[in-house]
Amino acid sequence: MIHIIAGWLLVLAGGLIGAERIVARQPDLKETLQHVQIYQESVGLLNLLLGLGGVFHALSTATTHSYAPLYWLLSAGASFTAAAVGVALSAPVLNVKLQSAPMWLHRGAIYSSLWVRERAGAASWLALSLGLWRGLDPLFGG
Repeated sequence: MIHIIAGWLLVLAGGLIGAERIVARQPDLKETLQHVQIYQESVGLLNLLLGLGGVFHALSTATTHSYAPLYWLLSAGASFTAAAVGVALSAPVLNVKLQSAPMWLHRGAIYSSLWVRERAGAASWLALSLGLWRGLDPLFGG
């Protein structure tokens, strides 16, 4: 069940990170995306937490997935993408919370957020496609 929720949250985050490009292609979605952008930081924090948990799970079970390396690569990629997009979407909240944290952690969050925002088109496409796979795989993949 958590994979389905994480997948659809990643799809939502992909839509938010690439909102400008999506609205340029589909002007009808402008109003819908404006309603969803209110929850941008919350969606980002949830994706960050689910992404970090997924990265930990992917790294800790890497040797047991030798029978299905493509599944492991897709799962690890979805987790890394969720963490990266989560940092980018929740940057305003993280900036305030991490000011009292070690400087390397604060700078790392800011630089990774800027790096993902710079590549918003690719990050959006990756988040949308991997989120769709992650959300539908438990239903149809077995």
